[in-house]
Amino acid sequence: MSFAFKTKNHVLRQVRSIAAEQVEKAIAATAEPPQDFDATVHQLRRRCKKLRGTLCMVEPHFKSFADENAAVRDAANWLGGVRDARVMVETLDALVADKSGHAAAVQAIAARQLLVARVDQLTQDSDQATTLKQFASMFSEIASRVERWEFTGRGFEVIGDGLEQTFRQFCKRAAQAEKLETAEALHEWRKQAKYHGHHVSLLSETAPDLLQPRGKLVDRLGDELGDHHNLAVLQETLEQSGLDDIEAIFVAITAKQHELAQSAFVLGRQLAAEKPAALQQRFAGYWHLLPEGN
Repeated sequence: MSFAFKTKNHVLRQVRSIAAEQVEKAIAATAEPPQDFDATVHQLRRRCKKLRGTLCMVEPHFKSFADENAAVRDAANWLGGVRDARVMVETLDALVADKSGHAAAVQAIAARQLLVARVDQLTQDSDQATTLKQFASMFSEIASRVERWEFTGRGFEVIGDGLEQTFRQFCKRAAQAEKLETAEALHEWRKQAKYHGHHVSLLSETAPDLLQPRGKLVDRLGDELGDHHNLAVLQETLEQSGLDDIEAIFVAITAKQHELAQSAFVLGRQLAAEKPAALQQRFAGYWHLLPEGN
């Protein structure tokens, strides 16, 4: 099945099936040496995020949530390294793309050389086959447990309480991010935005004409918060690099982060306008639009 609930019956069975599909597809992606390792890592991380989003949706009714969430998180963390280093090169390139001749673009030449050298070193040091083999082993352990997952409650409440809980955290983090406007606060908000986006996707077939626009809005927010986070990591990486005379890059990072934050706050206010309890009630109404199922 796709990453969405199909019927209003058999909720527990559907949760297990959705989770199992993400696990199985992730393991399958590691079966052969990848033509593009970065693309494979990106795909595997997306599977991990979808799986953690599914887990958050059942958290209030799933005793094993903490253990399973940690297992998926640890597998995702195992994939770091080369891909993250390449993202730093891409982030720097995007930052100075329209700044030809400016101080930041001039300073970016040396910074880029350093970042590319870092990618090359990490690539040389990495063992792609071992990385994927270990990831597959970790996910195989998860796969062995999915069909035995047990949940309390019945029907929509099994997922509705987690939907509301996550959205409540989304609203809380949005308010904190707008108040503080720090990289840390926006990154915490981004995590909840990702989870809420996955929940909208999981429920997308209940009322597609209404929920698809919300899903696109959450995706836009996630992209802007993701770019903001990448810039924060870029600044931290350059600060630790020992490079001199790169202050103009830091000025450009700060300006771009402010621009992204202001745009994100506008989106966030729209998404968080509804009270969490009201959102759960509205989505419960959509749930009953699904077919009965066998």
